[in-house]
Amino acid sequence: MKKMGGFRMKFLRYLLIGTAICVSPAFLMAQAGGGGGGTAAPAEGGEGGGEEFGSGSSLEEEVTGQAQYTIDDAKKPILDVTLKPFEPVDSLIAGRERALEKRLPSSVEKQLVEVVKLHNKFLRQPVYPQEVVKEVTLEVQKPRKKVDLWTLEIYNSSGKLVRTYQGKGNPPEQVIWDGKDDNGKPALTPGELYHYRITLARTSGATRKNLSEPFGVKGYWYEDNGVYGIIVSCDLIFQAGREELTDGAEERLTEVLNVIKQYYKGQNTLEIKVYSHPQFLAEARGDVIKKFFLENAPLDPEKMTVSPGFFSGTGPRYERLEVQFR
Repeated sequence: MKKMGGFRMKFLRYLLIGTAICVSPAFLMAQAGGGGGGTAAPAEGGEGGGEEFGSGSSLEEEVTGQAQYTIDDAKKPILDVTLKPFEPVDSLIAGRERALEKRLPSSVEKQLVEVVKLHNKFLRQPVYPQEVVKEVTLEVQKPRKKVDLWTLEIYNSSGKLVRTYQGKGNPPEQVIWDGKDDNGKPALTPGELYHYRITLARTSGATRKNLSEPFGVKGYWYEDNGVYGIIVSCDLIFQAGREELTDGAEERLTEVLNVIKQYYKGQNTLEIKVYSHPQFLAEARGDVIKKFFLENAPLDPEKMTVSPGFFSGTGPRYERLEVQFR
């Protein structure tokens, strides 16, 4: 008989061999008498000798012909064998880390900032919270009705007008004060209290005025025609009447150094002044500041001057640290 082609030939051979094994007593007796080995008879429908069955042997046959269907006709299973052992963890972190950040208490977030610090004198260090600011955000209450003109005036603790902002229409919800007066000169002194008054007017002549609560800052830095200045209240740095640092003094001094590291090129003099009373206390505090700066920033001591500052006039005396450079 000629060899049958394709899968039909192979299927019939397996079916006939299985039938012979299951129901043929002669085959079972031959197997028993052969000591466990033997030669299977040729399967019906086949030509030539049969295949050997025994321990360690396998059935081999070359199948020729054309298949009745192709693999594309079958339903292919979707299987991704890419190994991503950390994908569940990554997905969990990515999905929840932002929500966790929003719920972190400030004390915990501060500890996380400490963990990521790199103790390198040339690098700026992350500080939380930030007390040395470059600008102040002033909140403005939204008017109930439309207005034609608004004016916001900022006054210092002596009642002197420092800065004026104005515009047409309704005022913005926030006004950003850069700490300078109307002439563009720095006018924000840490430790001093300020307040602002907003006036809403209509073309009919009707006006309304609102006065804010007092506000102030503990640290301020500015840039004025190439001159950088940093001012920090001594209350944040030193214990009252002493030259010893407070618990949070290192963070505030680190903020000062961050500004210095970013803008100071090391070519001009770095001027440090400490305004404190009496003078010997100012000098002692100046030595503490100089030591901290040299230990935590790549500064040249030959280009650093430290001196006590002298209060002028009869007005309020705000003890402070001032740093200036170009």
